[in-house]
Amino acid sequence: FLEMHPVLSEAGRKRKVKGSILVRFRVDELGVIDGVELLRGIHPEVDAGALEFVRQLTAWEPALYNGMPVATYVLKRMDVYYEEN
Repeated sequence: FLEMHPVLSEAGRKRKVKGSILVRFRVDELGVIDGVELLRGIHPEVDAGALEFVRQLTAWEPALYNGMPVATYVLKRMDVYYEEN
């Protein structure tokens, strides 16, 4: 899902910022996302947009252990690019 939604701020677009952002977040037993943090960024404004995007995601399916939902951490790479018109 995240791979299909490139994140660019207007400042990033003007500077033609591209690269990969690495984000880590926790999905709790109910599928709620919290603890969003940036592990590797490419530009302060683009990084902030990526973090905000992840924070606004709806609930995910929680991980299962012995058939029971458990909290887990997710590492996600977000590729950022621009398209020339």
